[in-house]
Amino acid sequence: MSDDSASRFNPLCARCARNCRQSAAVKLVECPRFVPYPFKLRPQPKKQLELFK
Repeated sequence: MSDDSASRFNPLCARCARNCRQSAAVKLVECPRFVPYPFKLRPQPKKQLELFK
């Protein structure tokens, strides 16, 4: 979702994967239909194993 379209929606709705969006003027505290976007795991930093000291 682009930043322009996200600014038109409520912040909770902008983070949701569903398409039942509410306007930015609406104050939502919680939503029973909220499904967050899948998150991406950051790759772990590759460290040299200290096998040969």
